[in-house]
Amino acid sequence: MLKTYIDDLERRKREIIPGTSDTIFKKLFTTIDKLVKEVIVYVVEDIKMEDLREMKIISNELPKENIEEKGKISDLVIEIENKIINIEMNKKYYKKIIKKNNSYITKIQSLYEDKIVIQINIDNYTLYKEEGEIVKFELRSEKGIIDKSFIKKYHVNLEVIYKKYYNKEKLTRMEKIFLMLKLVNKKELYNLSRGDELMERIYDELIKLSNDKRNLLSYSKEELYLMCAKEEGENEGIKKGRIQGLEEGRQEGIHEGIKEGIEIGIARKENEIIRNMLKDNLDINLISKYTGLSKSEIELVK
Repeated sequence: MLKTYIDDLERRKREIIPGTSDTIFKKLFTTIDKLVKEVIVYVVEDIKMEDLREMKIISNELPKENIEEKGKISDLVIEIENKIINIEMNKKYYKKIIKKNNSYITKIQSLYEDKIVIQINIDNYTLYKEEGEIVKFELRSEKGIIDKSFIKKYHVNLEVIYKKYYNKEKLTRMEKIFLMLKLVNKKELYNLSRGDELMERIYDELIKLSNDKRNLLSYSKEELYLMCAKEEGENEGIKKGRIQGLEEGRQEGIHEGIKEGIEIGIARKENEIIRNMLKDNLDINLISKYTGLSKSEIELVK
């Protein structure tokens, strides 16, 4: 299955490496400043575009506190005046992903104690189904008082946006920008991006990055296995769905057949009873009274 996928050159011509890939995401966001700024302003309600004039992208490798600590690599760390913003692309869900992201934000807070720390998680899965497109978390006391001096976390749900797109619902400009990180089909991306300068730039950059062999190499075997497993799973699901559908149709047919057979049997028995009543020369009006049939219906049986 993996070999089939890798060797499928025609499919590769139609598709790109998505912006949810770590390598592509980091290169995209470190190359296009306007993309970073628009995402921050859209997600974080108290930051305006003018606040980002002196925006500075700092190292995404957080220093170790001791020699035994594993290095923490965050996707993007940005400094603006009194704030540090960490943008994370969460490509797939696993049990410790929230703990991992919390460790990033705690580490940043320990390094920049005098600044408000904000983390924007772009989730390529549905974790907070009932909350919608953007979910905000803040530190609160037991009485609900918000600590505005500490940490804020936001989650952008790409699946919610993709579902709207799939259902042909109208998308806002920023929803389209987020959607571009998830789509892999070149034609879809091209059509989505036309007429908007930033989105056209994102499209061009995605094409360029996907054509770079170094990025193709970084698109790990694990990701290819996952894509193939997903495709195989979908095919298996379709197959089982068809079998289940046929079985349900067969069962429904049996039930309908039994029902119809019973109805036919009842009708035949009723006709036999009416014929016997007529043989005994019972009055048609009396037969109509007992059977509930009209005189014309009794005449037909006669």
